[in-house]
Amino acid sequence: MPRLLHLSGLWGFMVGGDLVGSLIGGKLQVLSVLGEGAVGLVYLAEHAVLERLFAVKVIKPNLQGDRVAVERFRREARAAARLEHPNIVSISDFGTLDDGRFYFVMEYVPGRGLDMEIHQTAMVVVKACRILAPIARALDYAHEQGVVHRDLKPENIILVEDDRKHVTPKILDFGLAKFLRDRISPITFKGQVFGTPEYMAPEQVAGEEVDHRVDIYALGAVTHELLTGKTPFQGGFVEQLTAHRRHPPPRPSDSLPGSDLPQALDDLVVRCLAKDPNDRYQRASDVADLFENVLSDMTEETTDQIVLNGQDEGADRSDQAVHELCRRKWSEEQDGLRPLYGFVADLRDQGYGEMGLTQLVTEMVLIEEDLFSRRAMDCALLRHRRWTENLARERVAMIRRAAADLRVERVRVSAQKMEHDEALSGLARTEDVLDRLDVAMATVERDRDREFEQIEKRLAEQRAAMEPLQLALARKVQALVAGLMSIRAEAAASGLDWSIVERAQSLFDRS
Repeated sequence: MPRLLHLSGLWGFMVGGDLVGSLIGGKLQVLSVLGEGAVGLVYLAEHAVLERLFAVKVIKPNLQGDRVAVERFRREARAAARLEHPNIVSISDFGTLDDGRFYFVMEYVPGRGLDMEIHQTAMVVVKACRILAPIARALDYAHEQGVVHRDLKPENIILVEDDRKHVTPKILDFGLAKFLRDRISPITFKGQVFGTPEYMAPEQVAGEEVDHRVDIYALGAVTHELLTGKTPFQGGFVEQLTAHRRHPPPRPSDSLPGSDLPQALDDLVVRCLAKDPNDRYQRASDVADLFENVLSDMTEETTDQIVLNGQDEGADRSDQAVHELCRRKWSEEQDGLRPLYGFVADLRDQGYGEMGLTQLVTEMVLIEEDLFSRRAMDCALLRHRRWTENLARERVAMIRRAAADLRVERVRVSAQKMEHDEALSGLARTEDVLDRLDVAMATVERDRDREFEQIEKRLAEQRAAMEPLQLALARKVQALVAGLMSIRAEAAASGLDWSIVERAQSLFDRS
């Protein structure tokens, strides 16, 4: 699958460039050629009604009669169409051109391939983890849907940057996808080797039966490449295949002497690259958890490599991660207040202070209690929003899978040019079901958007209520600190750490 970059001029002279300017499916105006893969050409097209850009992949003319190539093309469409995930390029339609060539329509994602980010140099750890964690989540989702990619590599990961400079990685090219649970006749057989040598698992190299753990192996190889600037094994085609089968997995730290690479990432790569699939992580979600743990352990000074400022911090996170996010937001404040309360108590025990200071502490505790309940509701709303998104995504994915299967069947029947009443009646029923599926998907998305609107409204209300409470708490802290400093100037209380007061003042001066 080529990178979906908008290239013009030279591409117009490529084989298959004859579609530029034509109308596909009666609604997609082809604007230019985006790229070329082994099986198909990818065009940039604009929807005549929606006025939105899409990418259209069309099988190459010379492969139209190749049964295996055609079946692989159809499987790519079917594999991607059953997956509805923010980190996987989605497919929305499938059909045939007037000359019989198959095509499918997918979202247009203008971006750069992950391979363009490597340049034979190591990537900053935080940046690598922020890319790889959602990719691992997407793989786990695909595996749950019964789809194995089998050709994960940097070229098949595209980085999409929005106006806020937030980067979203997306997996594309399911041309070698394998279906784990469907009763579909295989188009690869024992002894056949498919994939990219630099990222192929040992069982894949040997042409043996494979499962989702070949993707975990490939993820380990990609991780090694991002961290070190080079793939785990070097050499030509044969040398690399041999190394995957026989050589022990290399540690990234071996290529980065003197670096401060986290041990967890070193161990992660070695385990992903285990020769025996049973020795690897058994789920891609386990790998994602480790990437996210490394991120949470990294200091804030290193997190400017991929900016999250302005991004909704609560979106698309696990419940545990949302809880951790909430804890981090308020732990700094509590780390300043708890010692300050203890300091006031110690000062009072030594006979210093007055009723006014105790009253201030009591008022601060009450404000904190109110803030705590509102913050807990804030976190609950974030978790509910994530649950709503996941539920809608699962429902849309089921609808898309059913629609994709129907579209493939519709094309197959239409290609046989059957004209008798039974066939025509079947096609009419298929179109009716597709229409109803479109309505069902629109209903799910509308309900999701309505729920999101309600959640956002409640979040705004909670945060509006928290703002004056936070301001009131800061003023109480300032008053308490001022009172304590006046005592310090008049009396020398023994054995007390006055830096506690200074730290609290500094913390709440910022807020």
